Amino acid sequence: MSRKVAVIGARGFSNWGGFETAAREIAPRLVERGYDVYCSSEKNNCDLDTYKGVKVMYFPIKMPKNYELRKVFEVLYDLYFIIISSTVLKCDIVYSFGYNANICISFPRLLGKEVMFNMGGLEWERSKFGTIQQHIVKSLFRLAAAGAGHIIIDHKKLRPYVPSRYQDKVVFLTYGVNEPVAAPWNASTISEHTSSLGVADLLPHKYWLVIARLEPDQHVATIVDAYLHGTSTKPLVIVGDFSSKKYERAVMEALNDTPLGKEVILTGGIYDQEAITMLRHYCCAYIHGHSKGGTNPSLLDAMINKNIIIAYDNEFNRDVCGDLALYFKGADDLCRHMRGIEENPSQYADLKDKVYERVTAEYSWHRVADQHDSFFKSLFADGTKGLSEKADTT
Repeated sequence: MSRKVAVIGARGFSNWGGFETAAREIAPRLVERGYDVYCSSEKNNCDLDTYKGVKVMYFPIKMPKNYELRKVFEVLYDLYFIIISSTVLKCDIVYSFGYNANICISFPRLLGKEVMFNMGGLEWERSKFGTIQQHIVKSLFRLAAAGAGHIIIDHKKLRPYVPSRYQDKVVFLTYGVNEPVAAPWNASTISEHTSSLGVADLLPHKYWLVIARLEPDQHVATIVDAYLHGTSTKPLVIVGDFSSKKYERAVMEALNDTPLGKEVILTGGIYDQEAITMLRHYCCAYIHGHSKGGTNPSLLDAMINKNIIIAYDNEFNRDVCGDLALYFKGADDLCRHMRGIEENPSQYADLKDKVYERVTAEYSWHRVADQHDSFFKSLFADGTKGLSEKADTT
């Protein structure tokens, strides 16, 4: 008899967030490996009953658009699915992306289920949260760590951030990326998905690219500052939505002093994959400002698209890219790297192929699914084996 697995916490298969992408890629591959898989979805997200063999579970209430109210509903969303999956559906494994359901995360364990959560990155260190919010988020993580049977990390450098008394619960399962299929360059394809007029005049390999949530821990303001004070006249294309009006005002004020001959194109969020892949594939370099832990999906996408990568200098980005990317700590570093790429692009050309080879070898979704399959089987085949040992052998 096949094992039942509930993948909860993700908002639905039609959403393109990090957890949602992981659910969309891992869940169907678990079905292929013989599991009976259920996945959570928001009511207003899609209308599929199944997706590639995965049974879709819907939250009965439509999620509100108000940001603060939505945060409350997200907790209710996760609580609903952790209870339904372990009682009504009687799943053997309850796998939560995130830890909003920390209050009830130990509930499935009382019913003899295997329960785990993927911690993502260091949410409590993100600068978009105030001090009180950071404290609350960290407390929620600690409660989830205490209640869950296993803590999934997608990056080995996250292990030290798990409290020492829970280290035996840690399991390392990587994140993944798919091979892109880039269509021939056509700026109008991108223009269809943004109201920004500057996109129509873009030329292939003649623009810098940033794709991120536009918030402080993505260092968007630093990237804009480096570009405005640097020598490059290639447009800087920034794809993403601002999550803070205050931060948006700060960036827009900086853009008021844009020198003649420079252009910063803010496209807003673009969710069409053909348009995003085209932007990635044809940029002259990708600038990655992510700073708060974990394996960042956008960084893997840059690697698989053979981009020259200029990444914020931290242990997470360095562990993913090694010496196959350029790194910056501030605007001066970034200015220097951008100038170097423009003046001598051939010097950096070999980084494209090498970073591609690295990501295809270590971060394929099939490999990630195999890791999950091996881990899930070990839970039922040998309950005495140490989880830290399992993590090292996946």
